[in-house]
Amino acid sequence: MERVTKHTHRERQRQWMAGLILAIYGLLIFEGVLRKWVFPEWGRWLFFVRDPLVILVYALALSQRMTPRKSVFLMAGLLLAAMSVPLIALQYSFAPSGFNWLLAAYGWRNYFLYLPLAFFVARYFELADAERLIRWTLWVSAPIAVLVYLQFLSPASAPINQGLGTRDDLLYRNGGVAFDVVRTYGTFTSSPGQNAFIASCVAMMLALWMLPKAQRRVHLVELVGATLAILTCLALCGSRGAVIWSALVSLAAVPAALAAGRRLAGRILVVPMAIGLAAILIVPKAFPLAVAAFVERWEGAYEAETAMYGPGGVFARAAFDLFSFRFLLADTPIQGYQMGIGGNAADLLGVRAERVQASDQQIGGAESDWGRQILELGPVLGICFIVFRVSLAIWTGVEALRATRRSRHPLPVFLFAFVAVLLFHGQMTGHGSLNGYTWLFAGLSMAVNRSLLRPQRRFEMYRAVRVRNIEACA
Repeated sequence: MERVTKHTHRERQRQWMAGLILAIYGLLIFEGVLRKWVFPEWGRWLFFVRDPLVILVYALALSQRMTPRKSVFLMAGLLLAAMSVPLIALQYSFAPSGFNWLLAAYGWRNYFLYLPLAFFVARYFELADAERLIRWTLWVSAPIAVLVYLQFLSPASAPINQGLGTRDDLLYRNGGVAFDVVRTYGTFTSSPGQNAFIASCVAMMLALWMLPKAQRRVHLVELVGATLAILTCLALCGSRGAVIWSALVSLAAVPAALAAGRRLAGRILVVPMAIGLAAILIVPKAFPLAVAAFVERWEGAYEAETAMYGPGGVFARAAFDLFSFRFLLADTPIQGYQMGIGGNAADLLGVRAERVQASDQQIGGAESDWGRQILELGPVLGICFIVFRVSLAIWTGVEALRATRRSRHPLPVFLFAFVAVLLFHGQMTGHGSLNGYTWLFAGLSMAVNRSLLRPQRRFEMYRAVRVRNIEACA
């Protein structure tokens, strides 16, 4: 009985942990609602609304001895976090007059506060929790699609787009697409957050369509409704990044089919093609103005980017961003300039980057996240961080392929396809929503891989539920 009670207690603690993680995820999606419409005067401070829950996860883990599993990547991440503390002091010693401690704390937060969370998700999220998160995400996609449609119909200056702030610095500006068509942000305050929401939904939706009906845990009507909602958000977002990201996620069907085997390969390959064909036929007729504005935006940006980066447009720009950080290596001091100096918060806090003496090429390099790492951490620690994130992406991808091969379940590959963009080269340290998506979905990917590679974990969960039922009957 003592053993049963102890097991039940640990399962209750695990559920508390999973509940906190789901709450963080919910705030990630609806944080913008609080900042734009509910409490617009507190918009800047509500940027950190998820942080107390993240700290609570760590506090619960320390108090209840619920540490993540030992991981080379977790140890490496914690080592980088520890090394960055004396680095901040070193940066202050070289530039005390232009140093901003609040900006340094913000920069450290963007790099390292959420990093351990991924490994707590990997340790304490079961497959059933992942299925619940996916089901909940698909449910909320419908009201978000309605919000997106209303934003599309409204001008950029409408409260539904720029928020209810009473001052200019509390409003959220919209860059637009073309023909006075706005970029729809949904529940987020900017385009990158909405792009991540759409691409993650595409990954979840495709994985569910590829599963047999008995394994979906979602009714067909719900899945059809969510699919239409996700395609609506994608059609009206006006973002090339969202379209390209969703296309990359869809291409994950190829490795998923190879890993799942011949029996499921046909189904896995047909699903994204069928949904893509349906979107090509339906979207231009349903939203002709949105499609025309997007095409105009794509063609105009393609010409500008081809002139600057060479043939290929946006793809040439993406290739340039992979290597542009090298322009910063020679002239950046060994300690870097200051953590946080390469992000938007530098302008908000009045810390201008003019003191960073750089050429136009170097400034271009700093626009990528790898370039930001060199600028803020210095060449040595910056390269270490880049190697860390790329290595984590590669390892997670290998584990996802193994999990899909062993379980014949496509979800691991599609979750990885979504988060790999962020882990490898996304703006994970420069944008708050993308930072949250990176570490939450890196953990979710690792959790699903672990559950499917070691299915006995699921049996332990169901056994714990059965134990509680037996104990209640006794």
